[in-house]
Amino acid sequence: MQSTGAGLFLAGWPTLETYGATKELGNIVVIMLEGGLDGLTAVPPIGDPDLVKHRENLIPSNPIKLTSLFSLHPNLRSFAGMLKDGNGAIVHATSIPYVGRSHFEGQNLMQSGGTAPYADKTGWLGRAMEQAAVPGRALSLGMPLLIRGEGEVTTHYPANIRGTGQ
Repeated sequence: MQSTGAGLFLAGWPTLETYGATKELGNIVVIMLEGGLDGLTAVPPIGDPDLVKHRENLIPSNPIKLTSLFSLHPNLRSFAGMLKDGNGAIVHATSIPYVGRSHFEGQNLMQSGGTAPYADKTGWLGRAMEQAAVPGRALSLGMPLLIRGEGEVTTHYPANIRGTGQ
């Protein structure tokens, strides 16, 4: 799980001038995983007998039980606390209408919210932030398609990430 590439996007992230303002802004955190971590690894349906029968190697040691069907990978313990407190959600087993075999086209459609690969130059979250007039920030090397739009968006990429050795 440590080698998985991820982008983190924050919508409604308070900018310096909004600290101390009386209006409280909520945050939406979207994590796009584009590497090897997928739903079966992060949120395995260990209560499904077919998983045990056909893909037992996907069941982690010491999973965190969420329901009688789903568990959470033990490396996601902090996220389990967010779920318990009502500050997190899992959107599991979702899809887009795209049926092509290109991973890159699928990623493009997932971020653009479009119907044809590479047709849209803005992202669905960027358009939503523009409509809501909220700023956004990406923890990413470049501006991710997901939050591109006409609204106020900045990117930040730390020189080193604590705990990763990078």
